[in-house]
Amino acid sequence: AVGTYTAYAAAVNDITGCEGPRTLVTLTIDPLPSAPVGTDVTVCYDGSVHTASAAVNAGETLVWYTTLTGTTITTAPSNTAVGTYTAYAAAVNDLTGCEGPRTLVTLSIDLLPRVPVGTDLTVCYDGAVHTSFATPNAGETIVWYDAATGGAVTTAPSNSAVGTYTAYAAAVNDLTGCEGPRTLVTLIIDPLPSAPVKT
Repeated sequence: AVGTYTAYAAAVNDITGCEGPRTLVTLTIDPLPSAPVGTDVTVCYDGSVHTASAAVNAGETLVWYTTLTGTTITTAPSNTAVGTYTAYAAAVNDLTGCEGPRTLVTLSIDLLPRVPVGTDLTVCYDGAVHTSFATPNAGETIVWYDAATGGAVTTAPSNSAVGTYTAYAAAVNDLTGCEGPRTLVTLIIDPLPSAPVKT
């Protein structure tokens, strides 16, 4: 068990029975550090470097390993590409050198959805409401914006009056929440020609 244990050792001559002075002998069993607190990171792909992390207590040093029980040292999970990256974090006591249990830490960089297929619509004015649309892939939802970047959430281009109406469609993955690039979708309602003039 963790603790410090002592006893005194003395040598006794087997022939004379004489006993010499005693020496203190100590057994010290140091506690292991606690497992580090890992911070998993899940992000949508943006081309930037992302890194997962772990935290240890004061007086401890963080060491990263490639496996739960192996000896190969590595670095914290870090990358720019889509994928899942892992490493195991362990705390080492700076005074005793004792190493505690390892914690799995994960970095996930999720794929962005593809640009949705937009369907532009051009019709002649008939007084009815017309709406352009965009088609997501399975497991995705369309979100509409009023600008190519930034902007506010809106609805698909829809109207009954003569004019040109636009909105930008983006696909959002229903599981990861990652949003892909936007595509411009247009609705055009053309005016009718005037009635011919009799001559």
